[in-house]
Amino acid sequence: MTFSARREVNFLQLAPYVRYMHEYDGPGDIKVPPRFIYDHELVFFTHGGGDYILDGISYTVSAGDLHVIRPHQRNSCVIPPGHARYFAVHFDYLYMGDTLDFPPEVYSDCDYTQDVLPVEEGLDERPLVEPGEVAFPSLIRTGDPLHYERLFTELLHAFTERTPGFQLEMRAILLKILRLMYLDTAYAEENANKRQGREEIDAVVLYLRDHYRESIDFARLAADLALSPNYLRTMFKKATGKSPMEYVIQCRMERAKALILEGKHPIKRISEMVGYDDAHYFSRLFKRHEKRSPKQYADAMLHRVKSSTF
Repeated sequence: MTFSARREVNFLQLAPYVRYMHEYDGPGDIKVPPRFIYDHELVFFTHGGGDYILDGISYTVSAGDLHVIRPHQRNSCVIPPGHARYFAVHFDYLYMGDTLDFPPEVYSDCDYTQDVLPVEEGLDERPLVEPGEVAFPSLIRTGDPLHYERLFTELLHAFTERTPGFQLEMRAILLKILRLMYLDTAYAEENANKRQGREEIDAVVLYLRDHYRESIDFARLAADLALSPNYLRTMFKKATGKSPMEYVIQCRMERAKALILEGKHPIKRISEMVGYDDAHYFSRLFKRHEKRSPKQYADAMLHRVKSSTF
């Protein structure tokens, strides 16, 4: 595969352009056949993981890891059975103009059941633009995975909701992610030691993510980890910026928004699916969290989908 000459930009010139982003949260047993991408991709796992092959080199990516895929690299992956959750974002370090742009459907509309995905004509010649101050490795063991998760969640929210000025918001958030990547690359050894001390909080995050629909006994959860409830709450809020209950509510609201956008269930059923027997209470809580009712949220998202252009 051929492409134009590599071009370096320094940190002062970086103005990242987000082309496409999505979140996957569901069963594994997924296979992405060999393919080429034409911009940069970041894949961040919060749960589960996968086995990737990048230009013939194998990488095992686990929860808390960030996988970096550069343009024009042959890549494939297998996500084994079991629960998996990850964010994936495609971007350029600079907006390179309309003639070099391409729609996100290049990725979203692919037939991934093929043995090999065909190369898109013309896109294999897009220039390779990268920062000159750092060469990001293909696998980054992040020092603060919850910080990454918060930023990827904010980026997805901006990409999905597309409020006025969302391009500026996405650029600002992605710059924060790139800074974290730079620090993690520079201090890889220190991060390995740092992650060992976060095992309890990471375990709580994974438990809450899996059981957010249930009524959770936080005192029992703390006891199972040989921690006091107050210590667990303090450390959890320090790591995530939220109390354990606030994190549960966030999980419920994010899942509710996804179910609302699917358009398959009434609000009462969605309320039950995310852990609330009282649909009126759920609607009040949703409005407090999202500043609009579930119906208003659905109407606004439908309008943006119809009117948005990439």
